[in-house]
Amino acid sequence: MAQMEHDLGLRLEWVAVAHFNTDHPHVHIALRGLTDAGPLRLARDYIKQGTRNNAENLCTAQLGFRTELDALEAERREVEALLITSLDRRIAKEGFGPDGDGTLEPASLRPPSSEVQRARRLFLAARVRTLATAGLCEEIEPGRWQIDPAFLSRLIALGAKITPDKPNWFSEPPRNRMARDSDETRVR
Repeated sequence: MAQMEHDLGLRLEWVAVAHFNTDHPHVHIALRGLTDAGPLRLARDYIKQGTRNNAENLCTAQLGFRTELDALEAERREVEALLITSLDRRIAKEGFGPDGDGTLEPASLRPPSSEVQRARRLFLAARVRTLATAGLCEEIEPGRWQIDPAFLSRLIALGAKITPDKPNWFSEPPRNRMARDSDETRVR
């Protein structure tokens, strides 16, 4: 926040709360909408890029650069993510690139030259299978998939419908929530 004050040349009033209730700990920041000079106005580009760059620089300074293992683990978590991922962007590039016809055959992609590349190919194949469960692609022959041309926009729409109380589009139907909750909260 000090960097943000420096960037903007303003003294900011703010509060923050750290959340550890998801797989990805994160912080929410609320800024007061007024400054000594009047209403606070932040450029859209600063919100989108400036704050992210500041956070990335601070994290890198404190934690060091991300390791290949960290990056691989992040990609593994993308396989069943409820949002557009780097795997989806690769699927779109491979399936609909210059020579793409909307089909994808993970096994026919460039052969992996390392264990990391091999794992990435496995994650890509697993993501395609996950997308198939949501109706965003279809296996037209073993190992060959027809990708829905609108799969990215449909993925956004599907993700927007997901709430904690609703099942996600590639999970088992939920168990009886009342029975589960009553078992967990029973006083002993």
